[in-house]
Amino acid sequence: MTYSQAIEFLYSLRLFGMKLGLENTFRLAEAMGNPHHDLRFIHVAGTNGKGSTCAMLESIYRAAGLRVGLFTSPHLISFAERIQVGRELISREDVARLTEEIRAAIDVLREEAHATFFEAVTVMALKYFREQKCDLVVWETGLGGRLDATNIVTPLASIITNIQLDHQQWLGHTLPEIAGEKAGIIKEGVPVLTATENADALAVIVKTALQKKAHLTVVTQFFRDEEIGLMGEHQKKNAALAVAAVRLLQSQIPVSESAIREGLKSTHWDGRLQIVPQAGGRTILLDGAHNPAGAEALATALKTKFAGQIPSLILGTMGDKDIAAICHALAPLSPRIFLSPLASERGANPQQLADCCRLANPSAEVVVCQNVAAALARASSEPFVVISGSLYFVGEAMQELGLASTESELGLNEYGANVTFTGVRAVTFDVGGTLIKPWPSVGHVYAEVAKRHGLEVEAEALNRQFARAWAARKKFNYSLADWSELVQQTFAELSPAPPSEQLFNDIYSHFATAAPWHLFEDVVPCLTKLKSRGLKLGIISNWDNRLGPLLREMQIDRYFDSIVISDEVGAQKPDPKIFLAAAKQLGTPPESILHVGDSSAEDVAGARAAGLQAILLTRGKSLSPLASLRALPDVIKSG
Repeated sequence: MTYSQAIEFLYSLRLFGMKLGLENTFRLAEAMGNPHHDLRFIHVAGTNGKGSTCAMLESIYRAAGLRVGLFTSPHLISFAERIQVGRELISREDVARLTEEIRAAIDVLREEAHATFFEAVTVMALKYFREQKCDLVVWETGLGGRLDATNIVTPLASIITNIQLDHQQWLGHTLPEIAGEKAGIIKEGVPVLTATENADALAVIVKTALQKKAHLTVVTQFFRDEEIGLMGEHQKKNAALAVAAVRLLQSQIPVSESAIREGLKSTHWDGRLQIVPQAGGRTILLDGAHNPAGAEALATALKTKFAGQIPSLILGTMGDKDIAAICHALAPLSPRIFLSPLASERGANPQQLADCCRLANPSAEVVVCQNVAAALARASSEPFVVISGSLYFVGEAMQELGLASTESELGLNEYGANVTFTGVRAVTFDVGGTLIKPWPSVGHVYAEVAKRHGLEVEAEALNRQFARAWAARKKFNYSLADWSELVQQTFAELSPAPPSEQLFNDIYSHFATAAPWHLFEDVVPCLTKLKSRGLKLGIISNWDNRLGPLLREMQIDRYFDSIVISDEVGAQKPDPKIFLAAAKQLGTPPESILHVGDSSAEDVAGARAAGLQAILLTRGKSLSPLASLRALPDVIKSG
């Protein structure tokens, strides 16, 4: 199994969404030899601050000379961020190997239950940490605690950072209910530490600790800023928790005071009040404040650590968060607010964000942008820019800022297969990769046409050169001149002479015929069912006027009430104009349109920026919730 195949398999597990419960994880762990039985853990739960507390613990114990495993979620860019030893990310080779092993275990157990992504990754991490002979594993919960897959371990100590409102649909709608789920990590006779301040939530933790005969330490003394590598008032609490845990475990794992100081000062944790210096003295601050408590902590940091600086805000959030509370905390601090959709099915509608921001700060200039790149461009002259609202969004921004060295695997952070859409009156589609199968390769098509002109060129070489030429283009307007230049670059140095005008015309015309294309087998059944339900259907495509004749030749044009292509509108995805043009043609309000596409950056982000609903279909990866167009009618409720 290659790394790309491993990631594809892990994507496929998103189909089973997120499931709370330990049965599958225990079974998988047993199939992999129960690696957790040979490891020592500090288990960390809580609403906010889990990752920062884990990072501090790891840094302290590493400064003390231990080989420390670190398991956290979500990741900002690369899946490998989740599993680290000595702050070195797991290698691609190990990801591929362990994924192949976990797939074999899942196949054996498939009759009993379907493993989720997080269950599989949890057991993979355990196996890797045992292989790496870790002295200690700092082990962060995924969601909640009691029924979280990480809760199969018995740690040396448990930590509950704090209790705030978040993930209420899974954990409960009151602080005591959420506290009960977090307190589920408390084990019989295992000491537990918390910095929870809410009295009702703390009472639940106290009661659980008493029932489990677990010694409870409530941390109330906090550290000074100069002793901590991470910035922010809230990090004083996280640091105090981490140090209290280290001191509590001194008899089992001795750590010197100098190692504690060194570890705290050298802790780094991306995406949490992370300063990114820019040319000309500009500053960008990244902080994944993803819930109201996180937004309040960011607001406090801006008022104290950056007093006197007026921030411009770039904001993008998940739709299942308390958007109004997040905007209430952050919008009053900024005179200019740039809003962006997330390239995620769970992303909030930026128009809704705009309404909340204007309510919280009526005097602010509020601008809805088509994606994070456009927001950064609009804020390019601002001296101090804060990017926040979601760790997912911070990951997108890091890529745009050139802070990522790998391709984004943010889609693996998605959870929850049971997504539904209501109020839908029309459905629009991207074409390539969504309705029509991609060509076996562009190079093969080019080589086939060239052969008819007496020109023998290796298809694979053409394909590689096309891929390089396409990747190098920052903007493609789908004009005749654009295509001509791309063909010239593809054939450059592979043929004795540049492609003739006739050869180019034949290639150009060939792609407008059905020969190089094939419909996915689920397209016609899906379109038929949607039309039978009275929904309007449309096409939104970055193509040119060859698309209409092509769809007619493939005999699917009759299903569509509207076909909007980029060269007719003068805009291309993700520009909201092309989506709004489709809405106008369909005579349907944008919010009543569901767009289906295969690109998070073009389809999901662009559609959301225009006010449409959006869903991502990544064929071959089974990305939740849509693995096939056959499932599409089932996610549209009461159109």
